[in-house]
Amino acid sequence: MCGSPNLNTLSLQKLAEDGNSEAQYKLGFNLYTNHDYTTAFDWFMKASESGHGASQNQLGLAYQNGLGIPQDDQHAVEWFTESATVNHNPDAQFNLGSFYYYGRCGIAQDYNMAYQWFLKASENGSHHAQNSIGFLYQRGWGVQQDYHLALKWFQKAALSHNANAQNQIGVFYKKGYGVKTNHRTAFEWYAKSAKNGSTAGQCNLAWMYYDGTGTRQDYNKAITWFLKAAERGSVDSQYQIGVMYFNGHGVEKSDELGLEYLYMALRNGSPVAQKYIDLVSSSKDNEKTLVADRPPPVPVHHRNSSLRLNSFSVRKKSGSSSMHNNSNSNISVPFYGSKSATTSISDVGNLNGAYTFK
Repeated sequence: MCGSPNLNTLSLQKLAEDGNSEAQYKLGFNLYTNHDYTTAFDWFMKASESGHGASQNQLGLAYQNGLGIPQDDQHAVEWFTESATVNHNPDAQFNLGSFYYYGRCGIAQDYNMAYQWFLKASENGSHHAQNSIGFLYQRGWGVQQDYHLALKWFQKAALSHNANAQNQIGVFYKKGYGVKTNHRTAFEWYAKSAKNGSTAGQCNLAWMYYDGTGTRQDYNKAITWFLKAAERGSVDSQYQIGVMYFNGHGVEKSDELGLEYLYMALRNGSPVAQKYIDLVSSSKDNEKTLVADRPPPVPVHHRNSSLRLNSFSVRKKSGSSSMHNNSNSNISVPFYGSKSATTSISDVGNLNGAYTFK
């Protein structure tokens, strides 16, 4: 019958009402996913009072984010701590590590304590924590910097298809951190990361296609991945798409769409979008401007590159190219970006995994 309750839902409800803590947790989770936070909180509380570790972690999240209950950092930390210490819940252990990493919820920043909690969570199977330990070793925060150990932890997380860890392995092979530089291997790891949803991996994969590094140059595939990353908030990708539209790389040339993406990047904090917009606006205001005066295909990641509007040169990784005309205008625009080594720490402090129902 259309609209009738699901039999499994009715059975779950009955078990929960009879005091089954696992059923109470599952029912609370179902209610949470349907945005009924208040009722979900009530069921998580019932299960937590019976010592259900995952429910205690959910209460911590509810108090931290004010979901179904007024926001309260102290109660959040109390529930996370009980879940992490009494029931050894890996999500709660990871969440506590994240608080120490960032200095949140009234907890002072302490990388060593972050490492300790991430290690506990890792031992209990949290790939988010394994990835986070990799970052700590990569940076030498709370531990002695060690690229080999960092890579080891990223590889552990990657076995669980952690997209951020896959991206970091790509960064290590691209930059030669603790391993011999291998662009093809970097490309393969970026591809895995990108397909598993990492914004950093998508941006890095786009750069590999754009530059023809580790794979055949392909502007069409480059802009496809830049677009995916841009949709997920990558400012560098938004900016680079604008540049590609102005130059017709992988897309039909369009100043209108180029400006649209540049303004998008500007709104999201790009440090150079305004300069590029000003450059383009200046060229449009000059009736004598030639097509050659338009911004050339300058990759955003060339930090030390410079572009001159009417007598410009582009410094590249090797050698240089230049175009000239007879105007006396002289506007220099630096370019900035994250050339094929975008690092993501979104696993650190990302609590989404704690909501994953298993």
